[in-house]
Parts: sequence; C-alpha cells; structure tokens
Amino acid sequence: MEKQLRTEAQQERIAAGLPFVEALARRLAASMPHSIDLGDLIQDGMIGLIDATNRFDEKRGIKF
Repeated sequence: MEKQLRTEAQQERIAAGLPFVEALARRLAASMPHSIDLGDLIQDGMIGLIDATNRFDEKRGIKF
C-alpha cells in the first residue's frame, strides 16, 4: 500500500514537472540551432525528472 501511494506521488510530481521540462528544452533548442532535436531534449529532461523523483525522500522535509 505504501509503495502504491509513493508511486502515485511520483506520478503527480512528474506531471507537475513536465511543463518545466518542455519549456527548458524549447529554450535550449532555440539557443542552439542545428543541434539536438527538441524531442530528444524533452526525452532526456523527462529521464532526469523521473530519476529525481525516484531519489527524492519526503522524510527529509525538503520540497520537491
């Protein structure tokens, strides 16, 4: 049960962070023309966001 609640909280954090990841990827793609594809930047950002949510520990009293 606790793991399911944690998973739901992680999904909420990921959903909340998605607009930030997309905005950052668009800004980076605009500043570097002819570089990495926008989809690849968003994908890498999402991988980082998922990794961060996996490592996040609510018990430390820090906001995500």
